[in-house]
Amino acid sequence: MKALNVQKASIEEVVDAFKTRRTMKGIAALATHPRPHADELASIAVLRKYGSKIFPDVAKADLNITTAKWLDSEFGGNEDGLQWARALQKGLLLIGTGNGPFDEHGMESIPSSLYLVAEFLGVDQRPELTDLLTYINYEDSHGEPSNTILNKDSQTPELNHTVKQFNLASMVKKVWRTCKQDEVEIGYKYFVWLLERVIDDLTEAQRAYEEILPHVTYVPIPSIVSRKRGIGTLAVLESNSAHALMAILEKNDQPNLVAILQIEESGQFQIHTVGTRVNLREVVKVIRTEIVFFKNKNLEKDQQIWLDWRTCSNQGTLLEAPEINFYQASRVQRIFNGGLTQPDTDPILGVYFEKEDLVAMILLGLDEDRFATEHRASCEAGECVAVSEKQYCPLYHMGLSRCRTVRRKMHVAEETN
Repeated sequence: MKALNVQKASIEEVVDAFKTRRTMKGIAALATHPRPHADELASIAVLRKYGSKIFPDVAKADLNITTAKWLDSEFGGNEDGLQWARALQKGLLLIGTGNGPFDEHGMESIPSSLYLVAEFLGVDQRPELTDLLTYINYEDSHGEPSNTILNKDSQTPELNHTVKQFNLASMVKKVWRTCKQDEVEIGYKYFVWLLERVIDDLTEAQRAYEEILPHVTYVPIPSIVSRKRGIGTLAVLESNSAHALMAILEKNDQPNLVAILQIEESGQFQIHTVGTRVNLREVVKVIRTEIVFFKNKNLEKDQQIWLDWRTCSNQGTLLEAPEINFYQASRVQRIFNGGLTQPDTDPILGVYFEKEDLVAMILLGLDEDRFATEHRASCEAGECVAVSEKQYCPLYHMGLSRCRTVRRKMHVAEETN
């Protein structure tokens, strides 16, 4: 079949070309999010190394950095799931962003964008890529393997082998064995530069431990998940440091820590789970609902935004509340308002609500015994007055699981009677 020039093709032709793995010309740039992870960089390397059969122009394509906000402004929102295709029509192949064929975010069973790229190119079974795929698939879902394989429960021969293949000393030797003589100086300068940056990072990490930890506030959560597991604790800190999260994880003395809220000076924030005791789906429902409620205050009734609670906890971003990005993996969940990979996201704090409001929203989402104060007695008695008496309840439209449980009990009681 004749190669398709994506910059002259229709949306339907672009989508079909990906489905059939048709040769696609016209790729001008490979683009990923700011501060790309090892996953996206490895994906680009594999595309450049093995992708020329399907993407003839990929080896000479530019390498670009883009943000979700820029993509929305240039190629429209992603409610139809085709933003990546509109970007491709302009010669931009998205990696690890844009919810396209090479973006694993929001796909719980897919470990990495590298997995998607390798499978698409048909090179996922090549022996020389086995270690790289094993390493990246684990790291992108669980974090750096060297931080976890000390736990014998998670230690496997395959994972241990990949750590040896991709530690710094081993990578230096591999570069020297493969680079040409005229590339040695480039490699030398690169590794020196890399180690200087690593030392800078370690210095900043030590400063973070010393300066951040004394200012962390720990907020109790009375009844998370089940009473058998005891109370939980939310850590709250205000810091721009990229090391703040790790500082708390490594140095905190809270045995019941289940989540961390980091607030930046810009008004952006991130929420991270610690362990698997809590689910942030209820939290993201509360935050998104409150954002939409605030926006609607300034809109005429016929222009107001409607956010269905059934989709309110979806991963990624929503058109109704693009300021919030929800990420869920097997062992960690995160709610982002901005951050290193999406720095141009509009901040929430100081615009829609303040720090104290956000903490209250997180507690509302995580504390399963928390109801609207004015209706608490009725809720605990198994009656939702928003349904039975049509009374206003600020939690009703959030679709919280504890509220739905009360309403289900009411329904069962009505049928029994």
